[in-house]
Amino acid sequence: HGPGIGSRAYSADPEGVSAYALAPARGYSDAGLLPVLKHFPGQGDTTGDTHYVLAAGPSIDELRATDLIPFRRITRRVDVGVMVGHSTVPGHSDLPSSQSRPTVNGLLIEGMGFDGLIVSDALGMAASAAPTQGDALVGFIQAGGHLGIVGPGGSVAGRRALRPALAAP
Repeated sequence: HGPGIGSRAYSADPEGVSAYALAPARGYSDAGLLPVLKHFPGQGDTTGDTHYVLAAGPSIDELRATDLIPFRRITRRVDVGVMVGHSTVPGHSDLPSSQSRPTVNGLLIEGMGFDGLIVSDALGMAASAAPTQGDALVGFIQAGGHLGIVGPGGSVAGRRALRPALAAP
């Protein structure tokens, strides 16, 4: 129930979150929709609201003991996407998670074996930490993400930044 999440969190208990999130994920999936879990690797206990500041989340050890449990359980039971948030993981990466290859590729893809759709949180948020949404989009794609969410003005900046980044060897 940290800053920016508040009452949107199902619970502080990983078992409760797993149970509460699994039911609607199965329902959406059964209806032919792709549910998206958020905010990887965890947003419930950060130092601030990532809409406004770059916030630190729990350490990697704390995440493994709490926040990552529901992601692991649900991604193994239902076909889902995962939205990556912008908080940092102290001792793991100083970059926002959405820009961090150790977090997106290392922790989510390689560490958890996740092979589904990876979406960013809004790249126009203050915590994306890039000078422009285009830079944030490039960082997200380079980290291993698939679909970057940009806000007003971000689509043009995103295209301008992403095209040369993709063309580079």
